Amino acid sequence: FGGPLAPYIESGDPSDDDAWLQQRLRELDAEYAPSAVGATQDSVALAKITAAQARLRLMPMEDSAPALPSSVLRRVQVMRAYEPRQVLLFGDVDCASLLLAERAEVHLLTRERVTRLHLQREARRDGAFDHLRFLDVVPEVPSYDAAYLGYGPIGRGTAALARAVRGVKAGGHVFVSLRAPWEEAFFQRLDAHALKVVEYLREVDHPY
Repeated sequence: FGGPLAPYIESGDPSDDDAWLQQRLRELDAEYAPSAVGATQDSVALAKITAAQARLRLMPMEDSAPALPSSVLRRVQVMRAYEPRQVLLFGDVDCASLLLAERAEVHLLTRERVTRLHLQREARRDGAFDHLRFLDVVPEVPSYDAAYLGYGPIGRGTAALARAVRGVKAGGHVFVSLRAPWEEAFFQRLDAHALKVVEYLREVDHPY
């Protein structure tokens, strides 16, 4: 797609409303998926995420734009490899909770009404509602086998990381999606939370 996308890439200002561009990005991401470490294409799961994202009519204020559907699937597959039974998510505009709830109890920390209503509707649609719960605060007692967050702007990312570490049980895992320019800030926080890197995977998560 390098040729067709060139005008958009060169201008540096692609339109969020450009349906043609969004479709090409989805196709490119799907083509790339098998080359990511440990990733396989699951057409049913991919269709579920694609449809759920398409039905999100309003963008939540606290979240960035969703990741491409194949990227969401890759991320879920990385988390599933550790077989968590209790998962804590910090926001979920990507709709990853719908896939994770197929095999785990998922608690979603968000105060965004748009996110809650959308995921409640989607969970009822595909039968995952009983395995999805919404939280306003992280429990004081460590309760989770895994937590996921996107590490972003200073302050918000740091606070979310601290809460994720507090919520995960001993022996659990914290999964973090990193994008420039916040990688360095994140790695500087590892020692403060007594965390060590178990896996570092490049090109797993691509935003629209």
